[in-house]
Amino acid sequence: MASMIHGPWTWHDVKCELAKGGHTIRSLAANLGVTPQAISKVKHSRSERIEKAIAKAVRRDPHEIWPERYPRR
Repeated sequence: MASMIHGPWTWHDVKCELAKGGHTIRSLAANLGVTPQAISKVKHSRSERIEKAIAKAVRRDPHEIWPERYPRR
């Protein structure tokens, strides 16, 4: 079932959606070869690689999670 989140997601939203898909910050970090802290940094700063990995894990486009960072084209 698709999430009903509209607009920018909170970090809590991100973590909940990851969990629904069977992912954690730690597992995502391991898959990307980065630390969990690197994943958490996207709360406040951009990392296109990590943001796209999160979006892929929750089956969304990055602009749905971070519309201010990824404007629609």
